[in-house]
Amino acid sequence: MYIPSKPDKYGMKVIMVCDAKTTYMCSAVPYIGKEQRDPQNGSIPTQYVLKLTENIQGTNRNITMDNWFTSCELTEKLLEKGLTMVGTLRKNKREIPPQCLETKHSQIPSSAFAFTLKKLTLVSHVPKRNKCVILIRSMHSHDNVDQATSKPE
Repeated sequence: MYIPSKPDKYGMKVIMVCDAKTTYMCSAVPYIGKEQRDPQNGSIPTQYVLKLTENIQGTNRNITMDNWFTSCELTEKLLEKGLTMVGTLRKNKREIPPQCLETKHSQIPSSAFAFTLKKLTLVSHVPKRNKCVILIRSMHSHDNVDQATSKPE
């Protein structure tokens, strides 16, 4: 893969799942170029995560992931497979309600929560003016905010 902004411009990209406690790699898939999308399994990032988590499905573990992988679709599929998820969402996702992206009328700092019937929680956190962080989680279904830091727990 070629990335012009990196010191070593050419390299091999490997997408992997690692255990947070031991830091050992659990599963990995090399990136080999443009992937074919399977309509039954959803988007390319969703397919990667489902493939990488095959050997830990049904273990009630929590997956924390990057915003390229995170989506409501993936969160629901992981719940069906016995896994929970926490991750940030990109602001251009269609499933985010417009009220969660609004920062002009929000107090600084503030957090807004949206809950679904499928145990998903969408959190819109405004840490400073004109900045909004969107999180999705299936691990927690509460709206607790840490009083010391004003961040969602």
